[in-house]
Amino acid sequence: MAYLRICRDLGTGAAEIQARLLALLDARSGAVSRAGGYWLSNLKSPFGQPGYATVFQPCHCVAARFGVLFAALILAASGAAQAKSVTALSPSFFDVTKAIGSAGDGDTVIVPAGTATWTATLVITKAITLMGQTTTDSLAGTAKDQTTIQYNLNGGPLISVDSVAGKPYRVTGFTFRSISSVASKNMLINLSGESQSVRLDHCHFALATKPQASMVQVGGLVYGVADHNVIEQPRTITFRCYNGTKGDLNGNFSWSQPTGWGGSQFFFIEDNYVKNFSTVVTSLTDGGAGCKMVVRHNHCYNVHQGGVHGTEGQRRGGRAMEIYNNDFHNTFADTVGGIRSGGLLFHDNTFEGGPWQSHYSLSVYRVQNTWSRPRGGSSQAFTGWGGADGSCPWDVNETEGKALTNPPGAYVAGHAPFQYFPTTPGTWATAGAGTTELKIVDQSNPGWTTGKWKDFGILKKDDGLHNKI
Repeated sequence: MAYLRICRDLGTGAAEIQARLLALLDARSGAVSRAGGYWLSNLKSPFGQPGYATVFQPCHCVAARFGVLFAALILAASGAAQAKSVTALSPSFFDVTKAIGSAGDGDTVIVPAGTATWTATLVITKAITLMGQTTTDSLAGTAKDQTTIQYNLNGGPLISVDSVAGKPYRVTGFTFRSISSVASKNMLINLSGESQSVRLDHCHFALATKPQASMVQVGGLVYGVADHNVIEQPRTITFRCYNGTKGDLNGNFSWSQPTGWGGSQFFFIEDNYVKNFSTVVTSLTDGGAGCKMVVRHNHCYNVHQGGVHGTEGQRRGGRAMEIYNNDFHNTFADTVGGIRSGGLLFHDNTFEGGPWQSHYSLSVYRVQNTWSRPRGGSSQAFTGWGGADGSCPWDVNETEGKALTNPPGAYVAGHAPFQYFPTTPGTWATAGAGTTELKIVDQSNPGWTTGKWKDFGILKKDDGLHNKI
């Protein structure tokens, strides 16, 4: 018991710390409980069950157990002496901002119960915990709305966390409720910077009357977790991840590093309840710029998994996704999801209702959608990359002219891609009146049957853009 005797000099607060650590040690030394806290510095520890947070390696003797406890007590007592709690007078933007101004790194800013309307973005640059009083049940999809922030913004996020590496940030216990009468083009919560310990948890994103561009956007080189949130939305992409950037916005840094499967260098989206109240398909995730995410243990209603963008210009595509142990429930037909870039680990997900597309799409995006977005908008021409028209040495196009009679045809290395129309290689047809970016009219009226060229590629000679028919 010598270890415990040393702790007595830490004061009365040490008894509480000691009791908490003993209980935590007991829990972590046995079966790891998923209901326990998240220690973001070690989201995928090698000492516990794979993929779950662990504080200590299981101790197999009493002496070792208290040795670890003593070291933890010293650290906890040191941290307790420095960190403090600051309570805002109300949930108003003014009072919360004032409380944050009085806090320092490591402090907790407590926002009391009540309802306030914010008309500006709350920018958090200090490594604090911002804690409201709302509680959630992400299995049942319910919440007790205690601290409610109403918003009517269209020019920026409601909360922006601008983080730095090596420091922890947390936002927890809030209800966010839109009072806007128009659709918003911005994200609701923005997590940026380079911290690898960012947590967004136990928040209720109440059903808005109009959709937003996204609920949560993760950028920079942010890793961490969004967990136990209840998210209700009218056709809104829930999580957009672009967290592969360091020094530039294109994701080159993430692509220069190992993938790190099974490691902590991801943003974790887990144990959330997400429901789309519209009858239009929408996705749980989207991303690009070298993003890395783990999506697990979520309960999803009328949303599909989604995926990531490819390298559709200078910005790189998504880097890696781990998707497992989620359950999806739909009342209308939907796709499972798709990925245009990077690697994917996809297993043990369940799908109910639908009907669902039977597979997760792996899109060759240099073939598809290189002229314009399907619903209009700016061009997705691949500057410097080009469509898969056979001009790139990496293209593997049909070379023998057999795709119509014996699909999908044949490829012989060293043979030129076969040109089906016009039938003379190197010649070009002229588009007729009525041609648009989404429809080609051939002025020679060759009498093609409907769907003859479905899944073939078409090259627009004047600007080099390519698309799939």
